[in-house]
Amino acid sequence: MKVAICLRGVFYFNGQYDWYTNYKETLESFNEFVVTPLKNDGYDVDIFISTYDMPFVDEGGIEYSLNSLRQDYNPVKIDVGTFDISEEHYEVSFRHLKTLFNSVKQYEIDNNVQYDLVMQARLDVKYMWAINTAPEKYESVDYNKFNISYTTTYGNSDDCFWIFNRKFLDDTLNGLVALQENHSTTHKIHEKINEPIHYLADVVDFSANQNISLVRKARNNIYFNRSF
Repeated sequence: MKVAICLRGVFYFNGQYDWYTNYKETLESFNEFVVTPLKNDGYDVDIFISTYDMPFVDEGGIEYSLNSLRQDYNPVKIDVGTFDISEEHYEVSFRHLKTLFNSVKQYEIDNNVQYDLVMQARLDVKYMWAINTAPEKYESVDYNKFNISYTTTYGNSDDCFWIFNRKFLDDTLNGLVALQENHSTTHKIHEKINEPIHYLADVVDFSANQNISLVRKARNNIYFNRSF
């Protein structure tokens, strides 16, 4: 069995608008709570990344670059775009996701493989427990379904983490195209999947514990971990 994990976004940034992100702060949780459980469940893991070429070496000599991503994630493919901090973030999300999912499909063709699962997440997502387990009031991932962290009371769903059976990939890609053409957002993907969504947290309960969080500094200069 095989899973394609699609990671997207800026891997390191510290600058304009006091915006900060650092993939090394989430890497350990990704390996411990995503990669290891999937491998333990019998899945071979291939990683796809859509990001930008923005190399940086910090004061401690730690390198953040496409090379460090290759060393830390060992991806089968990296797509590199042009970074523009002023670009509308929903358009960025659409571009990353469509690029990644099309890369998965092309990789299947080029290498005569077929994935069983597809996962997508941001590079700044931190995982709080193994995806194949869950504490009380949460659901563990169902590998036969389309899994999303949660939905809100006003009709949006989380777009930072999805994991779904490969059979949903075409619906997902077509849904992203339709949503973008209708000037909607990636937070409406649940409206484009033809079977019930498996939500991992009820909107009433998700803030009581931390399931998945974003590790970054917001543009208003406040650190936050947004819990899902």
